[in-house]
Amino acid sequence: MAEAGVEQMKPRTFFMIAWLPLALLVGVQLYASQLEGWGRWAAAPLFLVPVILSVILGTIGVSVCRREARAGRSLATVAGATLAAAIPALWFLARVLAS
Repeated sequence: MAEAGVEQMKPRTFFMIAWLPLALLVGVQLYASQLEGWGRWAAAPLFLVPVILSVILGTIGVSVCRREARAGRSLATVAGATLAAAIPALWFLARVLAS
């Protein structure tokens, strides 16, 4: 049932919302950088919002890319938007693996 909603998303709509996780990550980074001491620890759960949104939009982006490839259309814009949406999740994965 949820797959039907993903299949209906147009590449243009996805392109318009794909930047949200990256913008949220930058916003949370700026907010957390102003805090000191325990405030940074208290702000840590805020980083989950862009990461979870990134995983969701990255999955939708892969689905849109797959549909565009089947239709024989160019993937450059949609693949770039999918990469932009996936950056927060990749950043989080790199942070977890580095620690």
